[in-house]
Amino acid sequence: MNNLSVLLETISSYMSEKRFRHTLGVIELAKSLAKYFDEVDDELISYAAALHDVAKERPYTELVELSESYGIHLSSEDLDTPEALHSFAAPALILKDFPDYSHPDILSAVKNHTLGDVGMSTFDKLIFISDYAEFGRNNPHSITVREYLISNLVENSVEHNLKILDNAIVSAIESTEKYLLSKGKKINSRSNKLKESLLP
Repeated sequence: MNNLSVLLETISSYMSEKRFRHTLGVIELAKSLAKYFDEVDDELISYAAALHDVAKERPYTELVELSESYGIHLSSEDLDTPEALHSFAAPALILKDFPDYSHPDILSAVKNHTLGDVGMSTFDKLIFISDYAEFGRNNPHSITVREYLISNLVENSVEHNLKILDNAIVSAIESTEKYLLSKGKKINSRSNKLKESLLP
């Protein structure tokens, strides 16, 4: 793996300037949160954050093809959730265009960063919540979740920090569900299953 600056220089050609700024924000938050979880490699999570949206601006048909080439079975509701398809396609694109970064943790995190999945690792969860609450997100709930994490995570308290992380993810999913309902859009069951798995 090359250093982060080299990776970012390449990634910048895969996305718009706005998407690239978002990516930098995800890297920043993911790194700041990772220090509270000893099992998470700081360098590896930076790479995952950098690559999480690498497929975001690809055409719908290409996203479907990439997802299927990675062996992901897309359900009818997945196909009806086009804003999430880039996460399923990203692992295949990484394997094709960024093979040096095809670490299992990176591939899993980018696949799960939009809708989530039951049984996600701490590494996956950090990319998921960093995408939702990165410093460039100015909507009120992203700010609330970001401040909740920053205010409540403490050093050397693994169990406590995992609970805080799970609470933040549940809150993020609930807010997204309310937004989708207000727009008359469908809620993908993957996120709801993740939320239910994290509730007490």
